[in-house]
Amino acid sequence: MKRRHNILLLVACCVLSVVGVQFALAQWVQVGSGMGQIWNIQINPTNQQIMYAASNTLGIYKSTDGGNTWAPSISGLLNLTVQAMAISGSNPNILFCGTTQTGASNGVYKSTDAGATWTLSNTGITEASIAISAIAIDPTNPNTVYITIFDGVTNATTG
Repeated sequence: MKRRHNILLLVACCVLSVVGVQFALAQWVQVGSGMGQIWNIQINPTNQQIMYAASNTLGIYKSTDGGNTWAPSISGLLNLTVQAMAISGSNPNILFCGTTQTGASNGVYKSTDAGATWTLSNTGITEASIAISAIAIDPTNPNTVYITIFDGVTNATTG
């Protein structure tokens, strides 16, 4: 019985060491440069070839080929310091992003056309200086959004 236990233990160690080697062989490859510091990345839940990256200086970038190439997606985005971003799970054409600077163009932006255009969507946010660090979209209603700001968490239902 003890010998059988030792053999099983030896087999388990061998299997786990091979799995560990597989993880060690994985390599990271940069797929996109010149986009500024990327603070957030999102992948379309129904088409993994479509990805979005939020840049701290250059707005939103979109890839339609799994991250091999990237193009700006900033039409209507008046503030290019984007930190937070989310894609609706129930309608991946609906996206929200949040900026981190002060001014009239700062806050939450919404896209209903997969990032082709953006509209400022700040109604109800009373912060003078909005710094949005995270966004979550209600999985059952893509028009209900939660954001984190300096004073905590807030939510809104958009049209």
